[in-house]
Amino acid sequence: MERVKIKLIFLNGRAMTFNADDYIKLRTEYRIIGKFIGVSAPYPRNVNLQNLPACYSDYETRLMIDEDIVDIYQKDFEEAPSEEMKVAYQDHQKGIREELMNAHMKNKLEITKQNMQQIIKGKRKKMIKSGIAESDINITAEQIIKEEEMRYRQTYNPQNLHSQIPTEHPFHPSRSKKIYSFPVSNKAKYQVFYDLWKKGFFVTNAENFGGDFLTYSGDPIYFHATQIVHIINREELLEPHFLISCGRLSVSVKKKCLFAYLNNDSVIYQTLEWDNPKIFVKIYSDKIQADLGKAEQTIYAGFDPTSDSLHVGNLLVLLGLIHAQRGQHQPIALIGGATGLIGDPSGRNTERKLLENEIIKNNLIGIKKQINSIFDNHHTYFWEKKSKKEQLKELMIVNNADWYENINFVDFISKVGRHFRLGQMLSRTSVQSRLENEEGMSFTEFTYQVFQAYDWLQLYQKYNCRYQMGGMDQMGNFMTGCELITRVLKKQAFGLALPIITNEEGNKFGKSAGNAVWLDSNKTSEFSFYQFFLRQPDSEAEKLLKLFSFLPTNQVFDVIEKHKRNPELREAQTLLANQLTLLIHGENGLKKAQNVSNALYNGDINAIGEMKSTEVKEIFSGAPYKEFLMESGTTLMDLALKAECFKNKNDAHRIITAGGFYINMKRSINPQEIIVPNIHILNNGISLIRVGKRNYYIVRWL
Repeated sequence: MERVKIKLIFLNGRAMTFNADDYIKLRTEYRIIGKFIGVSAPYPRNVNLQNLPACYSDYETRLMIDEDIVDIYQKDFEEAPSEEMKVAYQDHQKGIREELMNAHMKNKLEITKQNMQQIIKGKRKKMIKSGIAESDINITAEQIIKEEEMRYRQTYNPQNLHSQIPTEHPFHPSRSKKIYSFPVSNKAKYQVFYDLWKKGFFVTNAENFGGDFLTYSGDPIYFHATQIVHIINREELLEPHFLISCGRLSVSVKKKCLFAYLNNDSVIYQTLEWDNPKIFVKIYSDKIQADLGKAEQTIYAGFDPTSDSLHVGNLLVLLGLIHAQRGQHQPIALIGGATGLIGDPSGRNTERKLLENEIIKNNLIGIKKQINSIFDNHHTYFWEKKSKKEQLKELMIVNNADWYENINFVDFISKVGRHFRLGQMLSRTSVQSRLENEEGMSFTEFTYQVFQAYDWLQLYQKYNCRYQMGGMDQMGNFMTGCELITRVLKKQAFGLALPIITNEEGNKFGKSAGNAVWLDSNKTSEFSFYQFFLRQPDSEAEKLLKLFSFLPTNQVFDVIEKHKRNPELREAQTLLANQLTLLIHGENGLKKAQNVSNALYNGDINAIGEMKSTEVKEIFSGAPYKEFLMESGTTLMDLALKAECFKNKNDAHRIITAGGFYINMKRSINPQEIIVPNIHILNNGISLIRVGKRNYYIVRWL
């Protein structure tokens, strides 16, 4: 018995079916899925409820012709329809729309009936609130149904029903031309598609996942995809980072990675297993160690100007660049004058606030000055010149706004954007974590990885920069950059990922309750910076010394051993605080921090007298701050009450005479003692009051 072929219509460059039976037959008997492009009749505005017609991809269409499954007819518009045909078709459309309207209205009324009790309750409540007596309210279900139907008919607009008609196409195939062949744009891709179909798989496009095809062991309605397929050109050498990218993608989408190689008329398949990702890390590590050990390299790290200062969370990356410089490599600090307007989503749960251009410019100046100062301090206080060969290469600071300011947006999207794959971008951890939370992710933040990748490409082309350094949260951006460089330049690039440092509670290092420890002394004083590291717990001391000091590993172990023998001396923390304060704030900054520490903990108050009032306020964060005019004859009692150290005069007298009142670290027990400059007032016009052991008050005399 001859097989009855299915008839499809060719419209807008695609094969389509308007017949539900034909669609089901193609799907169940021939594993050809197609895609709905119509909208469900009862819910014309809900695009998630799709309906016929279904259209088929180029590969599915070509396959159906090659396998002689269908006859495809193209509309012949050379002969225009007659007036009678037009009228008949319009009447047919009108009848369909009337049916759709009635079906839609019936559905809405059913929903109204299901929620009738809540509707009546709501109406009664609203009427009572408007002042109508409850006894005068008479609402029935029939009345509500009638009102709803009337309202629907009054507001109904036939143009709102953008539903495709789930029936045969209104023009008969006999008036159309039959299509006997169908070319495909990518013959190699069709060959793989056809081969996978012949092997019994359901096959769909995987471009949104960053691959070529997805294969299913059963109908995708009931089964998840089992494999993501990448078509490989056998003549091209597979780069290690491409293998890692494919492996990571397969893990993130929970599918096997299948490579398809074309061999004349046959297809060869190979599965990439991701059982041990450390194998790929080993490949990279060996090559990187060889590169960094035998030849000069260019290494860069990026810093976005989201503030006018960096903080201790940036320290490890800065030290990484310094170590690269010490290894005779060329360090580059890239400041994101352009990307700072976007905001890196890596490691964040919410979108960064948009900064004005003027703020960005000021931030750029501050960060550039800060980075230069840190590298200068390193050269001055830590680097020993042993010979001319060991002269350090000068730090380069570049601004990515330099190459974005003259780029046309359309040109950038058309020339650069074509190298990125949406599936791979969506698979990044920084993107996935944001898509899963309530706030989601803006398109602006989503494109950040594109711009960071382009930055790296620019640095590679201008300075042969093969290495990028950053925190572990930059791994996704590293991958995107490596992929872009490989596609554009056909060369390898490598990312150096440094650990994200956290404290004992698991919070990011240097950020406590949202308050960062800044590298700018105007935002975090030298003393506060010094104390931050001095107060680190013993459990963190060894880790932080290894990461943040310039000491050889054996000397770090010696320091830790001494610290363990006498932990109360805090030798490890003191060394850490001294080295980092010297690196960030220089010799004067370190001396100031040490002097203030001695003043507070060893009774040397003179150091506080040399400080600005703002610095004193920061050191005694949270202490009440008052400003008074100096009046002759002012007593300790007068000062204590004006500074609100006590609730009343009796409390003041009792505590002062008992010895619980201090001015400038000295106990004062006479409430009637007169305030005298140079005794009770420091050189900077400050009186530091302490009540008990911990309650400080700052008074500035005008």
